[in-house]
Amino acid sequence: EFQAMSNESVDLDSDYYYNYRAPPPTPPSTGDWPTFLSRDELVQSGSWAIYYYTVYGQYPTDGYPLSPGSLWMFYSEAILDSGVTCFPNSVGKCPTDGKIEGQVYNRNNAYAPRYSFWNWHPYPYSACGSHTWCE
Repeated sequence: EFQAMSNESVDLDSDYYYNYRAPPPTPPSTGDWPTFLSRDELVQSGSWAIYYYTVYGQYPTDGYPLSPGSLWMFYSEAILDSGVTCFPNSVGKCPTDGKIEGQVYNRNNAYAPRYSFWNWHPYPYSACGSHTWCE
C-alpha cells in the first residue's frame, strides 16, 4: 500500500490498480508479425502504418527491414483503432517461458500503462545503436 499525493490510500494488490488490464485485441489465425522491407511497403500496408503514425507521430525512417515484432509494448486501443490484426496470439498474463522470443502477453508490471500488451524478448539484451529508432 502507498500514500498517493491526494492522501488517498491505494492497495497495490487491488484489482483497480494492479490486476486490471484490457486484453489485447483478438489476433488473426496467421499468428505472425509482418516484415516491411521499406518505408513505402510499411505505408502501403495500411493498418500497421496507421499504428506507427498514431503512436510515434511519424513512420520509421530507417531500420528496414522492419517488423513490429521487434517492439516490446503495444497500445491496445491504437491497435484496434488502426485495424491491425496481424500479430501472434496472446499466451496469457505472462510469458510461458523466458527463453521464447515473441510471446505476446497481457501484463508486465504495476506501472505498465492500461490498455497495453507486450511482446517478450529473452535475455541477453543488447544496447541500442546511436541514432536509431529504439523502444
